[in-house]
Amino acid sequence: MRKASHLGIKSAFLIVLYLFTLMGLSCGLYAQSADSRITELQQSLKTAESDTIRMDIYHQIGLNFNELNIDSALLYLNKSLVIAQRLDLKIDEASIINNLGYMANKVNNYPKALEYFLQTEKIAENPENEQSVWWVADATLKRAERLEVLGYNYMTLGHLFGSIGNISKQISGYQQSLKIGKEIEDLSIIYLCYLNLAWSYYHLGKVDSALYSIKNVYDATAETGIENLKYFGGIPHLEGKILAENSETDKALKAYNLASRLLEKHQSYNQLGDLYQSKSKFYKGLNQLDSSLVYGKRAVQVFKSIEDSEGIANTYKDVAHIYRQLDEPDSAFSYLEQATSIKDSLQALEKENITAFQSVGFNETLRLKKLEDEKIQTQFQIRVYALIFGIVIVLIIALLLFRNIKTKKTANEQLQHQKNKVDQALVELKATQSQLIQAEKMASLGELTAGIAHEIQNPLNFVNNFSELNNELIDEQIEEIEKGDLEEVKDLALLMKANGEKINHHGRRADAIVKGMLAHSRTGKGEKELTDINKLADEYLRLSYHGLRAKDSSFNADFKLDLDLDLPKVNVVPQDMGRVLLNLINNAFQSVGTKHVSSNISDSTNASSDLQPTVTVSTQKMENGIQITVSDNGTGIPENIKDKIFQPFFTTKPTGQGTGLGLSLSYDIVKSHGGELNVQSIEGQGTTFTIRLKTLE
Repeated sequence: MRKASHLGIKSAFLIVLYLFTLMGLSCGLYAQSADSRITELQQSLKTAESDTIRMDIYHQIGLNFNELNIDSALLYLNKSLVIAQRLDLKIDEASIINNLGYMANKVNNYPKALEYFLQTEKIAENPENEQSVWWVADATLKRAERLEVLGYNYMTLGHLFGSIGNISKQISGYQQSLKIGKEIEDLSIIYLCYLNLAWSYYHLGKVDSALYSIKNVYDATAETGIENLKYFGGIPHLEGKILAENSETDKALKAYNLASRLLEKHQSYNQLGDLYQSKSKFYKGLNQLDSSLVYGKRAVQVFKSIEDSEGIANTYKDVAHIYRQLDEPDSAFSYLEQATSIKDSLQALEKENITAFQSVGFNETLRLKKLEDEKIQTQFQIRVYALIFGIVIVLIIALLLFRNIKTKKTANEQLQHQKNKVDQALVELKATQSQLIQAEKMASLGELTAGIAHEIQNPLNFVNNFSELNNELIDEQIEEIEKGDLEEVKDLALLMKANGEKINHHGRRADAIVKGMLAHSRTGKGEKELTDINKLADEYLRLSYHGLRAKDSSFNADFKLDLDLDLPKVNVVPQDMGRVLLNLINNAFQSVGTKHVSSNISDSTNASSDLQPTVTVSTQKMENGIQITVSDNGTGIPENIKDKIFQPFFTTKPTGQGTGLGLSLSYDIVKSHGGELNVQSIEGQGTTFTIRLKTLE
């Protein structure tokens, strides 16, 4: 059950007349017979004007051979794949590979099917590959095309797990596919997932869940009409089986007949053989053996036409039982002998394929781990080489400077002596300035420390917990290995892998917090980069609040975020802009804290004592940039010092509690980014600092 192609969108882009005949409705929503469709497509090849058109036609022909001739289907799909890879059309490549996996699963080549599905997932999960979607220009549609391929891959992966008897993972695959289908509003994915889920729940004996999924199929396709849906016949087929089991014979027969009409109309041979087999059993249950025999032989014919050995063997066995009841032992023995022969060969092949399938899954896990280890090693080597290179450059510069100084000293010793004095004074001045700036950084870092500790504790707890859980799982895995239960070992390995991913995720989260702290304390100038100001504001607001709370448990204030979700990223030095936000937010919290303390010791009738101390950080998209505001309802700034607050070393804090450089440095940082920092304040009511930055330099 696979979507035919994306040609409906591509035809509008290429404006090629013949593609109009290929549009159809997605995922088999067409009524033409496969034979006439193939003939029509082969004729179109003769007039194909480009490789992309030929690629699409080969893909279409391969899909139409799906239920007629597997070898022909594979031939045309591989022709399409060669063109897609040569043109580097990644999303087309992923779609074709997924269909090859679907074909491999049909012929019980499970390891090859898994290999194809893993290739598809790797391509379709990468957003960068959206750029290869050449037939649409809109970024949203490009993303939808990529997710559509990923959704179908989850669905076909569910088919694969169902083929090896893992129904729980089969259902999980369908549910992942359904989630994507709903996200991109793809009717084909949605109704096919519900159809597949209905059968999966039925095989698990969960009839109520199966009926609920059937209802969802009808709801999803209410506006489309069942006549146009190629695989819809699977729904009345399942309804017929459930009704027959409940002895509702007339309703069951009516459902079976509807299923026959729909599946025969659309030549859905895979499902048609299963339906005839179900009808044979139905008539056998009614003791109508002649009718049962007719449908049994029809099922055999269909299974032979699509080379479904398992279907042939199962139906031979059913037909043998019918002949036995008809008291025709020779015919019964003949069919039973053929069924047994096919079953024996299938069981041997099935065992071999499942073993290979498990090996592919295990090898893929090892391959991913090896790639991750190589990536870490490469990053380490790059850092080492960069450090060595930096040291060499510094040494070369030092040697050149030394030779230059020595030459000048020889030429004019007195002049050099005076120059050295000036240079020494300048060095000392810069060192003093750097020390003052670093002191301000470390002061703000000290205020952040408690907040960072609070933020970093959560991911560390997760790392510890999942590490302990993995130790327990390893013990269980050792026990299962000793028992020889490889399926359980595999499940435990997958659990450990999932836990490892969670450990990695929370480790990265802790790493990001530490890197942010290091960046904040680092000396020298950072590099500008496109920065999410909303994320920066949220991070420093929380760190500032938790830091102040850790220093003074009696401190209490409310804080609010009012962020513009459409805010564009801005090219800034993140640690510098973070330092500006931290200074402004710390000042705001200290202002509302001071006012709160003052109001608590003042007369209880004072109106300000009823006002909740609040700091608000907001962002807004402007015409040529963005605006960030930090507001508080604290003490405000007296009018007589408002013009001095951006001057270096000016502070209203008690001696020893501030350097007087916070607002001065913040003002300089904003100016160096081509922005503006302004303040509005009313004494006793509050203060608002406004930062304006340009989005384009």
